[in-house]
Amino acid sequence: MTLLSGDLTGVDLRAQTDVLIDAVRCAGDHPLGPLLDALAEADPLALAEVVCGTRSPGGAALVLAALTHAERIEGALSPRGAWPRLLELGGPEAALPVLTTAARRHPGASWLVALSRKVEGNKAGLAHLTACANHPAFAQACRNHAEAGHVEGLVLASGATGRSEPAAALLGVGKFDAMLRAAGAALDTAPESPLVAQLAAVWGPEPDDLFVRILPILRRKQAAEALRSHCRHLPKSARLLDLIIRGMV
Repeated sequence: MTLLSGDLTGVDLRAQTDVLIDAVRCAGDHPLGPLLDALAEADPLALAEVVCGTRSPGGAALVLAALTHAERIEGALSPRGAWPRLLELGGPEAALPVLTTAARRHPGASWLVALSRKVEGNKAGLAHLTACANHPAFAQACRNHAEAGHVEGLVLASGATGRSEPAAALLGVGKFDAMLRAAGAALDTAPESPLVAQLAAVWGPEPDDLFVRILPILRRKQAAEALRSHCRHLPKSARLLDLIIRGMV
């Protein structure tokens, strides 16, 4: 277990990669962190070969331990090459941590759309959008997932983040019913969400008829009151909101 302890004494890291791979393959329950830490420090190319190479034994334990060294692995393989390979090798147990780490590191990457679909199925987009909710690339990521048809992921991301961009993205691709659900979820989580401005930017300069269809889904008085201050210029919406607020506890 000398190698697994991180002792690389006497090992030619380029010529004896097979020795390192065999050590990983036979590790059993032994922690892989010390070996990967030592490889990351000594030779990132050898690290990438052990973790992602054609002879890598793969497995969740190896891939999860390797996520700490994502930057070194990306330097050897490129992000677009590294993350699908890590997902393939890690299996179901490591899939969500792989996707989440990739999303945090590359929130604006278009290849995350396909990666999300592989990991999350009909919830595709949730992990990516949750991870990058405060990043400038968030709105574009929402549009990318909307164009890919990731409807449920966008609705769930609305509730998870309280952001209005998922609803706007759904409106932009004509998913009106899903947009209503996303809008309601965003307002439930963050009543001050700038929903009016975001949806009006997609709908056009006269969004009154749009909002009278959204307002009945409101469940929280705080959200209705917050929206009221943004709907002063929308007479139909303002009147309906006054009625809704009076009827709420």
